[in-house]
Amino acid sequence: MGEINATIDTNKGAIKIVLYGDRSPITVCNFLRYAEETFYDGTVWHRICAHVIQAGGVDPYTQEQKPGHEPIKNEAPTSQLRNYKYTLGMARNNAPDSATTHFFINVKDNNYLDFDGQYAPGYAVFGNVTAGQSVVDEIARTQTIPDPPATPATSGSCNGRPAPNMETTIRGIKVDA
Repeated sequence: MGEINATIDTNKGAIKIVLYGDRSPITVCNFLRYAEETFYDGTVWHRICAHVIQAGGVDPYTQEQKPGHEPIKNEAPTSQLRNYKYTLGMARNNAPDSATTHFFINVKDNNYLDFDGQYAPGYAVFGNVTAGQSVVDEIARTQTIPDPPATPATSGSCNGRPAPNMETTIRGIKVDA
């Protein structure tokens, strides 16, 4: 499959990415499936923390999670890519093979998320930001609001930190020609 270049268009600007199809083919195919289905279009970066910004299909108007496809296999142990600053990773719950729609961009080195880190078998890295790091940093600085009572749609807060203001949106994700 090789490397695939794509662009995440946000209301803060463009984020250019490279996807590692040879190292994380299941994860890249999953991400591209959602991108091609325009799943992420018009959704928000619903989790903004000191260590990651995360998106995955939360509607800014209803604050509801859009339904996704079946979970995928966690490729972190086989790809052995590390969660360095500006890499893209797949979010999951406690079950290693539970990733579906949610992806994140590391805004610092997060080795505890690696295949051999504190949360082994880790969180699969499948790409890297190649341009637009300042956009990632701006999203990471987005003003947040206090957490409302926990619901499935607002569970994206960071360990009791405020939730996003629902204004940092993804306009679309497109593979570059």
